[in-house]
Amino acid sequence: MCFRPFTTGVINLPTSRAPPGGCVDGTARRAAEIYRQKGRPGVCRPFPPVGRAEFDHSGAFAIRRADNAVCPPSYDRLSCPDRSVGVRPNLLAMLRLVLLAVLLLLCVQCRAISWLAIGMSGAHIDHRRPLQTCQSLSGLTKRQVRFCRRNIEHMDSVVYGAVTAYQECQHQFQKRRWNCTMIDPVSIFGDVVLKEGTREAAFVHAISSAGVAHRVTRDCSRGLLDKCGCDQSMVNRNPGNGFRWSGCSDNVHYGTAFSRTFVDANERGKMQSHERMLMNLHNNRAGLQVLEKHIRTECKCHGLSGSCELKTCWRSMPSFREVGAIIKDKFDGATEVKLVKDSAEQRARMVRVNPHFKRHTHTDLVYLVESPDYCVADPSRGVLGTSGRTCNETSQGIDGCELLCCHRGYITKTQETNDMCNCKFHYCCRVDCEPCVKRVDIHICR
Repeated sequence: MCFRPFTTGVINLPTSRAPPGGCVDGTARRAAEIYRQKGRPGVCRPFPPVGRAEFDHSGAFAIRRADNAVCPPSYDRLSCPDRSVGVRPNLLAMLRLVLLAVLLLLCVQCRAISWLAIGMSGAHIDHRRPLQTCQSLSGLTKRQVRFCRRNIEHMDSVVYGAVTAYQECQHQFQKRRWNCTMIDPVSIFGDVVLKEGTREAAFVHAISSAGVAHRVTRDCSRGLLDKCGCDQSMVNRNPGNGFRWSGCSDNVHYGTAFSRTFVDANERGKMQSHERMLMNLHNNRAGLQVLEKHIRTECKCHGLSGSCELKTCWRSMPSFREVGAIIKDKFDGATEVKLVKDSAEQRARMVRVNPHFKRHTHTDLVYLVESPDYCVADPSRGVLGTSGRTCNETSQGIDGCELLCCHRGYITKTQETNDMCNCKFHYCCRVDCEPCVKRVDIHICR
């Protein structure tokens, strides 16, 4: 049967060579006559080369028969005698849909933490055009785009939080085999973080959610956001003990609630395994728990000569460097888990793989698969290897040459640097130094 296609193009078909011929078939003549009556030119004609089904200039589908005749397109589904060379457009459409679904699946699976790209792409937030701005930001899902449109004034804080999270990741892992190196500005990390539920993926999720919450909370306290401000919940309380609540307490609850809504929107409705979604959501909230659990009280003394007769106090977050160090410690003590179905509650939950280890809590990081050793480069997975990295010859830790270089050995190079030597202090307020050249040994992994 001849059908009208969805697109245009030429499709090669395996068919045997047949002698050239014209419209000698009655069906083909009838089809051409119908088209002439409708005011369309008859296209039943010899059409070399043999074995093709083509779309004509109007996008209509034409079947070339084995006798070199081309059956015209027909809304009446006129049959073509030689069906061996005909291609059904509905089959082509089905193949296109299958291919599109596969590509979509691959694209969605690699977007586990892709919203971090908004910090690497140098995105500009135009508050006057929320729709165009949010749609142009790299790595956002549809839910995050909608959330961005409703909270466009917060997006500068989100961008800065993403940058801070990535910088902190590099600082914490600068002496590890995996040093949080960016693979490209779009996907940021390779498959070892995006697709595999490793320890490193757990850390990236925790530090990124904490980064957004930390920055949003800071901007609230500085008065940069209209929808939030200082936390006033403690002001009217009278704790006694010679101090009173005052000042601007960090509104951690608002920052963590905002980060949870934005970051978790990246996990909802995605085409990924249920266990990976639960792992990501758990680690997102573990990063936020670090902020909530480590908020501290800071005070300022009032009184004559600093007698501190009265103190005004407020609640403040730790610095993000401290937050990164805490999450890094949780990375080292992360728990390997698996998904089991709870028959009593009729839902899946994560349990530790090794029952001899401690049970994980809401503040611990969890992972699903063991990490690779990161020794040998595997660019397809986002593993760059340790060849060419500098190491510490005297250290016995992970930054030492023996472990960092994966027992492959290292080479030593001498590098000359300009420095200042023989510095002397002259009273008052002057330091004189002599320029000098220092030779420093640098050890590089093979």
